[in-house]
Amino acid sequence: AIESQREPFMQGCLKKVQAPDYCDCGFDQFREIFKDVDLSHENPGDEARFAKLKERTVTNCASKLPEDTVRAGFLTGCTGGDSRKSPYCQCAWTSLRKTLSLADFLGDFQGDRFDDAKKSLVLTCKGKFPEAVAQTEFQGACTKGDSAAAPTCTCIWKKLRAKYSTEEIAAGLADVKTTPGVDACSNK
Repeated sequence: AIESQREPFMQGCLKKVQAPDYCDCGFDQFREIFKDVDLSHENPGDEARFAKLKERTVTNCASKLPEDTVRAGFLTGCTGGDSRKSPYCQCAWTSLRKTLSLADFLGDFQGDRFDDAKKSLVLTCKGKFPEAVAQTEFQGACTKGDSAAAPTCTCIWKKLRAKYSTEEIAAGLADVKTTPGVDACSNK
């Protein structure tokens, strides 16, 4: 039954990353972790198995990913289709690669090591993230489509910008809760 999963697994993997050797290695990890599981229905513990699969795939298969493939995926995700962010994203890749491995780019970018890498990035890439783009993205995330929230979100943006650089906000390093004056924005 596991071998019947090879084709769907490979297709899904290759859609995410054009690296057949990596996907083959990932399926080998899948085969090992799910070898005693009936795949015809959900099983207790599947969530833990998938977490283990992710961890083992990164650990055992990252070396099979060509750097240019990982870089292309990072740049595509970073720009989000907005070419105005391209100079920042190019700089971000270079900065992050100084301290992070290729395998790190396959994870969720959470934790102290990633925060340190982001702090270095905002200094290295200062002035490269267009403020208008950052503000538009912030407003969209803040209002969640509710136009009534726009004045509050505009106020929060102004308070954040008084304390943080555009790059710090874009990198997720700005702490809204500790930003002076943000509490007054909810009255707007």
